[in-house]
Amino acid sequence: MTAISKKDNSEFQFHWIWGIIFAIITIITVALRFSLPVRDGDIWWHMLYGKYFLENHTLIADHTIFSWTPATNDTIYCTWLPDIILYLIHNSFGLPGLFVFRYLCLFLFVLACFLYARKLHGVSHPLVWFIVLISILMAYTAVFIKPEIMSFVLMTLLVWNWWNIRLGGEKAHYYCYFFPLIMLIWVNSHGVFFFGYIFIITATIGEIANTWFSFGNVLSKKIRKHLWISVCISFVVVVCNPYGWHYPYKLFFDLMPTQENLNYNRKITAYAATFAYKISYHNFALFVNIAIGLILLLFGIRFKQKRIEWSSLLSIMVFTLIYSQALRVTYFLAPVICFPAIYMLLENNSFSLVIKEKRIKLWLPYIVMIITLFLSINVIYRAFTIAEDYVLAGDFSISGNNPVDEAEYIEKYFPKAHIGNSYNFGAYLLWRLWPANKVFFDSRHFPYKNWSDEYFASRSTKGLDLLLKKYPCDVWTFDHAELALSSYFRYSPKWKLAFYGRNGQVFIRKGLKLPERDHYRVSKNIFKLRSHFALLRIYLFALTINDWETAELISKKEINRFKNENKPHKVKLYRDLFAGIKAFSEKKFEVAVTRLGKYNTFVKGVGGYIVMSYLHLSQQSLNEDKRDIAFQYADMAAKLLPNTFYTQYNLGVTKLLLQNDDHLGKKSFELESYKNNFKNFLVLVNGNDALFAEEIDFAKGIIDDNIQMGKKKLNLLIPSLTTLTE
Repeated sequence: MTAISKKDNSEFQFHWIWGIIFAIITIITVALRFSLPVRDGDIWWHMLYGKYFLENHTLIADHTIFSWTPATNDTIYCTWLPDIILYLIHNSFGLPGLFVFRYLCLFLFVLACFLYARKLHGVSHPLVWFIVLISILMAYTAVFIKPEIMSFVLMTLLVWNWWNIRLGGEKAHYYCYFFPLIMLIWVNSHGVFFFGYIFIITATIGEIANTWFSFGNVLSKKIRKHLWISVCISFVVVVCNPYGWHYPYKLFFDLMPTQENLNYNRKITAYAATFAYKISYHNFALFVNIAIGLILLLFGIRFKQKRIEWSSLLSIMVFTLIYSQALRVTYFLAPVICFPAIYMLLENNSFSLVIKEKRIKLWLPYIVMIITLFLSINVIYRAFTIAEDYVLAGDFSISGNNPVDEAEYIEKYFPKAHIGNSYNFGAYLLWRLWPANKVFFDSRHFPYKNWSDEYFASRSTKGLDLLLKKYPCDVWTFDHAELALSSYFRYSPKWKLAFYGRNGQVFIRKGLKLPERDHYRVSKNIFKLRSHFALLRIYLFALTINDWETAELISKKEINRFKNENKPHKVKLYRDLFAGIKAFSEKKFEVAVTRLGKYNTFVKGVGGYIVMSYLHLSQQSLNEDKRDIAFQYADMAAKLLPNTFYTQYNLGVTKLLLQNDDHLGKKSFELESYKNNFKNFLVLVNGNDALFAEEIDFAKGIIDDNIQMGKKKLNLLIPSLTTLTE
């Protein structure tokens, strides 16, 4: 295979100024789209590992020493190289160093594409830069600052190296020996290195297919000989790691689709199927569909010319399938699809030869620029306005997913305490507090495989009771999104709120003393949040604990913002939430229903107040002997939460009382379903027999017709908010 000559390309060259324009658009888009804070907490335990390796002169970590709960060393986790690099960068340059490192990794992809396109004399081609932009946007999951970003870099180098080999030249055979070097680095960087081997295998099989079906794309015998040697060496270096052959052996079984492995993967968002649910902040489907559309067009042209290159076809097919399987592996497709697309676009002007009209060539840069600008502006706008787990672009700090304020509070006031924490908070707590404080659980997850199901299942009062009994703690901290945990600790007689801020909440055992005036503290950093969604979550928490002062400050800030943005519905939201929850606390339940009713479906946490208000109004109506109105309120509560024991019980009681009302006897035929409500109650209340023994006996008596109502007065079952907010 020969490189493209300038003579071949001259007729279809674009002015160099187009190359500069599109390069600038690409660079600006990448720089702004990925101007994100440190979001993923994994970076913290990776850097802690890096520190551990250097201080202990080892490359093998002891996974059990960082937490006080049971942990194992069963999993081999080999990321020592990027762990050390990331730690040294942070130790020398702090957070700015990590952000610079991320941009270097991202722009290395852009640079590799530029260098490759320059070899093909196509740097000024508008579609080259469009392909590069789409590809790097497709590689979104690689931007997290952790060892995974190194996998993106190494995959880029692997594919770039392959296409440099395909371009030929006298020294092309030397490129073959970069494969073992890249794989040696990758094996010691991250467990996804096996995707590099998948690419090498598909490229090798594709080259064999070229020798059978596409002679014009076959590498020279000299290059093929060196290629086979380098591939063999690449597979040998897999054992060149601190664990030797045990690492690939163990990894192979960890990747097998066993029930245990599938159960483990289901708990981690990174393993979720790419298109399983809509992700508003990043349109994976859009970018991959555009890329596939372009590649199909280019392959169609080559198929028509009977010049299919099989290594590119096979690798793109395999990695497109991989792209769809899990969010974690989406970034591998970017280099796999980008380099062959550039090659097919420029090689012998495959695309340009189809464009016969000079007018089309004249207008092509303008058309591509309009599409590129539209895409770029849309991507940047969404990055700065649509929160991604409460994170917006334009922020070079530590995101609210990491408990910065909470860790500082615990470090200052409760050093050496037994910490309980949510999954997402553990990594930063490790970094900030270890070894003085060990954590309960963290995003490493693999050391806790033996009992992690207990944590993920503890999303009910009963589950948390059992978990805390088994793993007693002094302090618990978690993020505001953990509604079940927040509800449990807020209403538990054994715990009290100590601190809350922009990241989460801290609760301590009732026996411990708070630092000042026996009152919780509020972080001032909550007012620095840019994300409306994050601030709304804190606002709701402040209202829930009746911290009217903080809630009012947040409300004023957000109302002023939304007035300036001309969003009256948002202004009304904040006013209604404040008025509604305050009315509930003052037992003005009709006002609470009026102000909160419209937000039940899209503001998490509000539904409990609405249901409780209906139940209280139903009880008030019963007290006033207004049984028909009591039934209506109980029915409205049951429609909101139909599958709960208390709404079924209350619906049964109000139906029963209404049926026994002498003045409304005509409705008895319509209300005979009350027995079904009591049957539902008995099924749903199962497991809480001791707490609701009186109600259970009454329900059974009604079902069996063993109770004579007479003038018996009944009270409704109105649980605490803790039950409703779970």
